[in-house]
Amino acid sequence: GLTTSADRTKAAFNTRSKQLTALEQRGNVAFEDSQTGRHGTSGKFTVSAEGDQIELEGGNSYVTDSQGTLYARKIVLDRKAESFIGDGTVKMVGGGPGDKPIVVLADHAEGTANRVDYQGKVRMYPPEGQIDADSARVFPMNQSFEAHGKVHSTMAAGLQVWAEHLQFNETGQNQQAANY
Repeated sequence: GLTTSADRTKAAFNTRSKQLTALEQRGNVAFEDSQTGRHGTSGKFTVSAEGDQIELEGGNSYVTDSQGTLYARKIVLDRKAESFIGDGTVKMVGGGPGDKPIVVLADHAEGTANRVDYQGKVRMYPPEGQIDADSARVFPMNQSFEAHGKVHSTMAAGLQVWAEHLQFNETGQNQQAANY
């Protein structure tokens, strides 16, 4: 179930089914979703679509789950579709190889556990180096990604590459392949 706390709460219920139809909370909102393992905070928290859609906005909104943490001005979670949208100053921090995190910054992000699309001034910080692009598509389960549009990558050894596209794959046994 969904557990929340806040300074102010407004709720609406279906009187026949006795189900929550809408919930809006403001001020120091915290939530935990035992169904998905997600938890987070925001300044404003809205639940709609009979509990299937959650919106977090303002107050340094973030959501954490088993794959990492999403920070954004506005976050929309679709519990039924198991998807998310982050809009406005997006920062995603997830686990990389070993204990090194991977950080992605962008204007907009949306995705699922299998695929995340980033748009607008994308900057990726893999465990070593930096990649800038107009957009990126990350496949977390496959440890691979694609970057498109004005790609500039800087590797830890100082190697820099400029290209229109980059395809990166983790090939196993600490081997990686980057195709420009």
